[in-house]
Amino acid sequence: MGTWGTAIFSNDLAADAKNDYKEHIANGKAPKEARVLLQKEHGITEDNNEDSREFWLVLSLIEYKLGRLEDEVKEKAIAIIDSGENLKDWQNLGADAKDVKKREAVLEKLKQTLLSEQPAAKPVKKRPVNITPYKIGEVFYYQHTNEKFYLFLVYRHHTDKGGTYACAQQLDASYEAKTDFENIDLSSLSIRDTKPQMITNWHGRLYKSLIKQSRIGLAGVYTNNPDEIEKTAVGCYITRWEYFETGKRDYLFDF
Repeated sequence: MGTWGTAIFSNDLAADAKNDYKEHIANGKAPKEARVLLQKEHGITEDNNEDSREFWLVLSLIEYKLGRLEDEVKEKAIAIIDSGENLKDWQNLGADAKDVKKREAVLEKLKQTLLSEQPAAKPVKKRPVNITPYKIGEVFYYQHTNEKFYLFLVYRHHTDKGGTYACAQQLDASYEAKTDFENIDLSSLSIRDTKPQMITNWHGRLYKSLIKQSRIGLAGVYTNNPDEIEKTAVGCYITRWEYFETGKRDYLFDF
């Protein structure tokens, strides 16, 4: 159970399960059919273990928010909350007392949510397919809200059923204008010491807006040092264009 916060949706399972469940519903599956498919896809059995407990908690909130909460899922989630087993899971994973207390409050809030009247069923549209426009080895520029231009090397593609995403690493340079990097050898630039990013929302409004404003585009090709590309292909943060814009995750970049 990869976890990065105490909230119900702050773990690796939730990110995937939410998208997968919505996709099944968008494809015409009934809630139970979608749930059974989700269990199979994520290897969840009826066994009472750490992963299954997390699954039922996550699924209960997914179904509730979409107005499709099944009685069986609701009962399982509340039983897990009442048992205290999920809090023990957190303790076993090494969470400190402060985080366990926060998690306890999150679970109590979830229980109250599940016991309340759920919203009407919401229509679920099929996810648009993400297709990054940049090839491996290409460098794209991005103009930050501070008006400076920054360069990102696409060192790898990641493809799944949601599309193809660019895995990018920031290069060690910034510029006041596009003309400042139009005629330079991009391969002479080093990789900046920040964690690589897998950018996911190439189909979104913000990306389209950046394109329209000419704040993102192809800068050139990183041709002369392919070995350097491979060195960066170890782990990455899943990143949306909003993180570039708002500064919510400034620690990921050097703007």
